[in-house]
Amino acid sequence: LELPVSDLYADTCPQCFGPAIGEMKDSPTVPCFIVALDANFQQRHYTYSSRDSPTEADYPSSFLHPSQITKQEDLCKTTAAQVKDLKTACSDSHTAANDTCTSASIRKACDDSGLFGMTCWHDIPLKFINSKLHYPVSILSDLLHNHPDHQVGVLYDIGCHLEAHIKKHELLPNDHDQLVFATAVFHSYVHEW
Repeated sequence: LELPVSDLYADTCPQCFGPAIGEMKDSPTVPCFIVALDANFQQRHYTYSSRDSPTEADYPSSFLHPSQITKQEDLCKTTAAQVKDLKTACSDSHTAANDTCTSASIRKACDDSGLFGMTCWHDIPLKFINSKLHYPVSILSDLLHNHPDHQVGVLYDIGCHLEAHIKKHELLPNDHDQLVFATAVFHSYVHEW
């Protein structure tokens, strides 16, 4: 079946992405659905273990294809030097924000440094991708492209850092007003209010 991507999302979680029959929202800024983002740095791929390069047709539908990432990767590369200087009030307190989750030697030995995923609030996995700054931006871009005019709640442990980066460097210039970021309660202990 050649379904549109929005229908594939609806097939994955009908409650979040299916038709909203009789739904009443208190405000147009209330998210239509909520997604959670996170990375697992234990799921890495060492460069020496294989040199295969799968075609886009070989990728499972739950993974973003490399062609879907290129635009965001290029945008993030142009701002890479500025990212090092991007400091939210809590950046120094959170290891994921300043890329100290794994040692430098391990990061150099890996061509994929981790697995980044997005789930809906019903804990249903929606999309996966490797773990670098442009990957969460790519996943959000894909979601917003396939669900235009929807407000999206984004739960992410370093959501404040990602939101600051997206706004400062205008990575989702036409869509960032559709995003509402929230962070986990555990991050509130290091977050600067």
